[in-house]
Amino acid sequence: MANLQKNETVYENIRISLGQVIMLEKMQEIMKQNLSEIKILKKKTNKLIQAGVIDKNSINDILILELDINSGLEEIQSNKKLAVLSLKSIIGFPVDSTLNLINDFEVSGEDSFNNAMNTKNNNAFKIGEQNVILNDLNFKTTKSEGYPSVFGFFNQQHMAMRNDFNFFDSRKDWYPSTVWGINISIPIYNSGEGKSKTNQKRLALIQSENELKQIESQIFNLYEMLKSNYNSAYLNYKNQKSKLVLIKGVYKNEERKLSLGASNSLSLSQRKMQFLQAQQQLILKEFELYKAEIQIKTHTNPIKL
Repeated sequence: MANLQKNETVYENIRISLGQVIMLEKMQEIMKQNLSEIKILKKKTNKLIQAGVIDKNSINDILILELDINSGLEEIQSNKKLAVLSLKSIIGFPVDSTLNLINDFEVSGEDSFNNAMNTKNNNAFKIGEQNVILNDLNFKTTKSEGYPSVFGFFNQQHMAMRNDFNFFDSRKDWYPSTVWGINISIPIYNSGEGKSKTNQKRLALIQSENELKQIESQIFNLYEMLKSNYNSAYLNYKNQKSKLVLIKGVYKNEERKLSLGASNSLSLSQRKMQFLQAQQQLILKEFELYKAEIQIKTHTNPIKL
């Protein structure tokens, strides 16, 4: 049972480690996508400069933004390599091997996690329940040592009673012998040792029963906390999605204003960076939602015995 709980923890860590790789992979794709958009923006800006719509130094703000995104991309790629190595280490995969991983989070998308939890399905509860059963058996066994015991016996045999070795002579007589009886054992005095042992086993049983109640309470409280974390993570993810839509609209509006000469590259670069950060935040919020769901499912859907 202890190994089962350990395996549950390892399995949870594997899925969370996988989620970190997916998160960094998604961020990497976002950075590459933004770099492609920056290249297109540079071309448009150069055309506007050539047309005299904006100042020739306006391109500098976009070049600085491009450098920042490139630096961020390199950092993410480095962190992704470390995350993959960590995942391989947890699952015992060779370092020089290739992993084919899923490219998106597996989340249910439920707006809340209000499923009732049966604490008796939790492996920690089952371990505590087994301890109660074992202590109960030990108590009953020790207690029974002070009870009187009665057992019967029966023995039937035939004897030759001869001076010569003629046991295979069927003409000779055999004399039957039958013994039976009842044996009664009544413990009278054992210097209080039996009573002491019985009390010890009784206390061990009571302690295990109290521990089981405590485990059940802890499981319930943990579930309520994880459920609250999940609901909060879902709300944050949903709000960030709405926020991203608004920031994207502001950025696109700023881009149109620049094409008309009504804005400048600095404002556009700031809006672009704000939009990029909002995209990264959405991925982070999705990862937090994914992690919250994994943690709650570890306890609501444990590894089967």
